[in-house]
Amino acid sequence: MLVVFFLLLRWDQFHSVLSGARNQSSHLLVRLVGLSLSLMPLGLTHFESMTRVQFLPLSVTIMVVVSYGLAVVVKPAIWRLLLPYAVLAIAAILSPVYLQTLVGDSFANLTSLLTEPITEVIGIPAFWSGNIVRVWTSAGEAMTIDITSGCSSISSLTVYLLLCGLMHLDLKKKPIVTLRLAIAGVLALIVLNAVRITALIWAGYSYGIETMLSLHSWLGVAIFLGFYSCASFVYIRGSLVGHVVPDRFVTMHASSK
Repeated sequence: MLVVFFLLLRWDQFHSVLSGARNQSSHLLVRLVGLSLSLMPLGLTHFESMTRVQFLPLSVTIMVVVSYGLAVVVKPAIWRLLLPYAVLAIAAILSPVYLQTLVGDSFANLTSLLTEPITEVIGIPAFWSGNIVRVWTSAGEAMTIDITSGCSSISSLTVYLLLCGLMHLDLKKKPIVTLRLAIAGVLALIVLNAVRITALIWAGYSYGIETMLSLHSWLGVAIFLGFYSCASFVYIRGSLVGHVVPDRFVTMHASSK
């Protein structure tokens, strides 16, 4: 959905490319590549041996590749404009699966390392053993929380890096500016994830396990969406006073004065 939103923001540019391509050649080679991508699923096998965690990202990736291929077959002039968006989408879909396997445990360890001192500072009587924390709630219930790779913020980091890439494509800022925002955001998200885990532990300690479980389903979404919004504002605001700004943002900014 995020990729589609940014594609819609560049609708005028897409329309211009498509309008200018009417009198061009048929781009036979580009169409053949697009057709090959569209038919790619026919050559894939062994779906039955995949787990649900593996199958869902792969199926969405296939949808992106096929959609790109069909678009190129119908309108070959659009291949260059769509390609970076397709690459970013595929990277954002597949990378969490492999990163969870490769570095998920390391990120979980880092989250525990950051969360433990925060719980000590705010006075939660928690007992830590690696990534496992045990807390007795105010009602006397024993609560055990295991910080696994799923709690490591890898998914939120992936979404954030996708957002940075999409904003870079749209606003065309210097790569170093986008890179600085990406690095600062990754570090901030790691800390925010530790704050999120601490908030869940505190909620469980103060109000019970049921409260913690109910918060777990939406607290991270609220925190990370708020962060994405702030990062987007900072990036766009910097573009309004920078050197390269899309026409629509110039118009919007001028009309708001």
